[in-house]
Amino acid sequence: MDFSRFLSLVSRWRRVVLACTVLAALAGWGVTLILPPAYESRSVVLVGSALSSVTVDREQLEVSRQLTETYAAVAMSRPLLERVAAQVGVEASDLEITVTPEQDPPVINVTAIGSTPAEAAATANAVIAELISASPSQGDREEQSREFIERQLAVIEAEIQAVNEEIDRLLALNSRTVLQSEQLTAHQARLTNLQTTYASLLTASARRGSNVLTVVEEAVPDANPVSPHPAQNALLAAVVGFTLSLVFVLLRERFQETIKTTDEAEAAIGLPTIGVVPRLSGAGGRSSFVDAPGSAGSAVAREAFGGLQANLELLAGSSLSTLLVTSANPGEGKTTVAVNLSVAFARTGRRVVLVDGDLQHPAVHRHFNAHHRYGVSDFLRSSIVDPADLLQDTPIDRLRILPAGQTAASGLQLMGSPRTRDLIHRLNAHADLIVIDGPSIIGVSETAMVASFVDATLLVVNAGVTRRPSLEAGRDALTSVGAPIVGTVLNDARGSHATRTWVPPWLGRRDSDRPQVREGRS
Repeated sequence: MDFSRFLSLVSRWRRVVLACTVLAALAGWGVTLILPPAYESRSVVLVGSALSSVTVDREQLEVSRQLTETYAAVAMSRPLLERVAAQVGVEASDLEITVTPEQDPPVINVTAIGSTPAEAAATANAVIAELISASPSQGDREEQSREFIERQLAVIEAEIQAVNEEIDRLLALNSRTVLQSEQLTAHQARLTNLQTTYASLLTASARRGSNVLTVVEEAVPDANPVSPHPAQNALLAAVVGFTLSLVFVLLRERFQETIKTTDEAEAAIGLPTIGVVPRLSGAGGRSSFVDAPGSAGSAVAREAFGGLQANLELLAGSSLSTLLVTSANPGEGKTTVAVNLSVAFARTGRRVVLVDGDLQHPAVHRHFNAHHRYGVSDFLRSSIVDPADLLQDTPIDRLRILPAGQTAASGLQLMGSPRTRDLIHRLNAHADLIVIDGPSIIGVSETAMVASFVDATLLVVNAGVTRRPSLEAGRDALTSVGAPIVGTVLNDARGSHATRTWVPPWLGRRDSDRPQVREGRS
């Protein structure tokens, strides 16, 4: 489907699309108004001693970064969430918590959503509190270890200072005794040992500091709900409604693309509908011939074919001498239309010859209880046959038929030969109007060739049977050879379309607006 056809389709269904969009938006807005509000709160905890240490070595920082992932996993563990739920007073399955670890800096963000601002804040703070209580940095033993290290560091610092002072004193002597030299050596060794011990204690202190949790930001109640958003939800619902309406329209067009009305036929191929024929009983057989001998016929059907004949007269007048009646596919009623239209023209006083040009599926003879032992195929095969000798009279005054004759596999190829043009030319001497019941268009290139040298072509559309793509393909095949298409006739119409009096929309307009036909040939 090209874009222009898509726009035309949307325009045709614009009320449905608009209604679906508006109703979806209203539904989204209404549902949003009855949804309970949700509130969000966030707390942040720092992993490590970056806030309490003057300097932080890289090893300590890397350990803190690794611990953020570990603590984030612990925060979402079932036992911890159950303790949090018990503190807040909700079920653990109702908790809406998001834990996001970051490494630069090593912090953990805890976001909680609750039905009230207080519940959201309490939930986020409870998660942090449970994390801190679960960390190994808590408890008397850890505190005692930290205090012991701090005391040892203080003692060693004092000893280092005292040893440095004694070394400086000994180094300041101009001359030292053997005992003083031995003391200097001993003090230097002692200083080295003290410095090593001091460094070890500092490392131990740093490692313990990397596993410290410090609350950076406590969660506080926020009175502004994070959901629902009426305007946003209404807009989203409108988009969904609009999309679904387009999907519905496209699916309907795809799966129900048969032509049912004259408006649909005209919209499909851009050609006028010049007649509407109601459903006839036994279409395709003799009972579909409304003027069959002994048949009461149908007054509505007679009126329909009379109206079609009158519209063609108004359109072409006496210039119409050859008319091809065809359809996109077989079984759409072209023979029924050709037969009854020929009858209608004959009743106006014209001499009409109805030619059965569908050599593979001949049907004209059945409507008149005639034989088709000889006919079109005989003339096309032999140059010595006179078509006048092949004509058969009918019960209708001034109407004669030329049957298809004996059919063969090459019948359609015969219709595409130059002999077909010669046949029409020679029949002009015996008729005022030649109506050709041609083969269907799809898959039969010969139909377009015949259409290229007649005065007008009438496309038969079967209501509820003919599909839009087939009709478009048929029109394209005819226009590609410059065939003059006078319009369409909606056959087998039902409902109000079957009984209406059809007036062509071009009636009363200037000549340039009317469908065109070629001047009749002599």
